[in-house]
Amino acid sequence: MKNTRNLLSLATAAILLTVTGCSPDNNPMAPQQEEIAPPPPVIMTPRSLILRKIIVTRFSENRSNGETWDWDPFTPEQRKPDIRVSLQRDGYLPAYSSNTVWNANYNGTYTFTQPSSEYDGSLPHEIRYSEVYRIHLVDNDFGGDEWMATATVSLSSLYAKDNANSIDKTINGNYSFRIRVVGDWIY
Repeated sequence: MKNTRNLLSLATAAILLTVTGCSPDNNPMAPQQEEIAPPPPVIMTPRSLILRKIIVTRFSENRSNGETWDWDPFTPEQRKPDIRVSLQRDGYLPAYSSNTVWNANYNGTYTFTQPSSEYDGSLPHEIRYSEVYRIHLVDNDFGGDEWMATATVSLSSLYAKDNANSIDKTINGNYSFRIRVVGDWIY
């Protein structure tokens, strides 16, 4: 009888130690919980971009034939181009034509937000996500504008699939033309 009581006391102590001394993580009797990973974030596709600024950061110093942009037969000095930008969807008239920056340096930085006139569109300008626009750089000359370079703006290639609210992205065009577009995504 004494042995049975000792054995019963020992079994009770072992059960109490097992129950109170083990955490649920290493207790073989506890139900195991499976770790559940959080769901991946939902990547939204923007509906459009509100283009707020076009910033020219570089263009070719000379024409493709090596001549300067603004040659003046009466002045021996090299003149610099008088630049402006236009935003245009293929097959349409420009949606925006900017004011002109006189005697622009090829590696200067020029921010365009103002239109050339009240009839030349304005920024901010909404661009639908599925549309492709071109930003043309032109030299504003007396005999007519001279095309300098073009950069293509395809929103699907600019969007980083990160649900961002804004964008400030550099785009390289042809003939050393480099711009930054600044705007806000609309979802």
